[in-house]
Amino acid sequence: MDEIELVLVAAEPGDPFPGEYYDPQSSATEYFEKVTERGLAHLTEREQFVTNLRRILDECWPGVSLDEQLRRTWITESYLCSAPRESGPVPTRSWSVCGRDYLAPQLSLLADRAIVACGRKAQRRIEALGFSRFLAVPAIAPPEGGKPHARAAHRTIPAYVAECKAKRGRP
Repeated sequence: MDEIELVLVAAEPGDPFPGEYYDPQSSATEYFEKVTERGLAHLTEREQFVTNLRRILDECWPGVSLDEQLRRTWITESYLCSAPRESGPVPTRSWSVCGRDYLAPQLSLLADRAIVACGRKAQRRIEALGFSRFLAVPAIAPPEGGKPHARAAHRTIPAYVAECKAKRGRP
């Protein structure tokens, strides 16, 4: 946990990719291994979210391997279940309970790191939990993540990471 410098909070997971399936009969370990394997493989694909994420990581830690960048980054969602419709609304009761039970403990544990709310939904949900020390930027995912103003805002993340790291007294 000491290596983590950046916490990226997205709104909620997107829809599964075509052919993405995890056997519900798998053990917790097998399930975790398959999800991790698929997630890491996804980071090599040319998809807007991945392109934007990789650009942010490269700007935060230029010349550092993806593995090392990921060791320094905690990526989570403000709501851990997929929305009924990708990028669509989620009932307040659902995201508030999920946020209280899952997101708030993560943010509390990593409160002295650079927490970045990626998109308005993530921002509103973090604020609803009572957290105020974070950087709000547009979503990483499309459609917002592909716009020039989003890219410009994402370029502010490395300075915020450095600022938070300095406050923690880390070199």
